[in-house]
Amino acid sequence: MKESDKKLITDLYNINSYSGREAEIKNFIVEYITKLITNIKIEVDEYGIYVTKGTAMFPCLIAHLDEVHRPKDKNVVIIKDDLIFTIDKFNHPTGCGGDDKNGIYIALKALKELVNVKLFFPVGEEIGGVGSYDCNLNFFNDCTYLIGLDRRGNSDVITSIGGVVMCSEQFKEDFMSLALSYGYQETSGMFTDVYALKNRSVPLSAINLSVGYYNPHRNEEYTIISDMERSFDLVMEFCNAFTGVYEHSIENRTSKFDYSKSKIFDDDAEFDDDNYFKDFFKKVRPNISPDNSIKQSKFKYF
Repeated sequence: MKESDKKLITDLYNINSYSGREAEIKNFIVEYITKLITNIKIEVDEYGIYVTKGTAMFPCLIAHLDEVHRPKDKNVVIIKDDLIFTIDKFNHPTGCGGDDKNGIYIALKALKELVNVKLFFPVGEEIGGVGSYDCNLNFFNDCTYLIGLDRRGNSDVITSIGGVVMCSEQFKEDFMSLALSYGYQETSGMFTDVYALKNRSVPLSAINLSVGYYNPHRNEEYTIISDMERSFDLVMEFCNAFTGVYEHSIENRTSKFDYSKSKIFDDDAEFDDDNYFKDFFKKVRPNISPDNSIKQSKFKYF
C-alpha cells in the first residue's frame, strides 16, 4: 500500500461520521479534492457532496458519508500487513467505519485517475438513505451508470435489492465479463443508496460492489487491504473500458425498502468473519505496545 493511500484511509478512519454528524468528513473530502485535483466541480448541500470531473458522459461512483459507530474518546488506526482495524485506549476494537469509508477511499482514488467521472457522497444511508432519497436528481442526468461502493466482503456484485432488479441484462453481462476474473459473483443484497436512487426513477443501470470491509456495524469491524484494492482495480478497469450509457428503469417502485425480500439473515451466514477477527485479535492484542503501535512479531492471521 502506497504511503499516500495509507494516509488517506487512516485520515478517513480517524474521522467519526455518525449519522447526522457528517460535517467533519464533508469538510475533509472537499479539502482533499481541492488540494490534489484541479478542474473539479464540487457542490455541497444538506444531502451530500456532488463531484464532477471531465466534460463527457460520466460513470458515477457512490459511497455514503455516515457510519453507525458513535464517537469515541480515542480511536487508533492499526495497519498490520493486510489488515486494518481500530482500537480504543484500552486496546478494545471500536469499529473502523469501513462501511462506508472504504467506498469513499476507492471513489477518491478513482477521481485522481479517471478522465471523466462523477462521485456522489450522500448523508444518512445508515438511517434510511436520507441523502439519496432527497438529493438533486439532475446531477445524474449525464451519467452512464451507477456503481455503489457499499458492500461487505470481497466477492459480491449486487444486481438486485429487496427483490428489485437494479440493472439491464447488457450491463450485467458487460460488468461480469470483468468481475469474474477478479473473483466476484453476482448475487442479491440489502438496502443501499443505489436502491434509493433507482426507486426515485434514475433511469440507469446500477450495482453495489464489495469493497473489503467485514463485520459491518460491529466493534469488530475490520478491512482487508488487498480486497479493498482489488475492488478499486475492478472499478477502474470497467470505467475505462465501458463508457456507454446503460439505461434501466425499475418497475413497481416502493416508498420503503422491503427487508422481507433481502438477504439480511443469509448475509450474516455467508462469512465467518466474526470468529476470524476474534481469533486474529487474540494474537494481535499482546503485540500492541502502550503507545498503540504494533510490535514487530512473527504472528500470522492467515
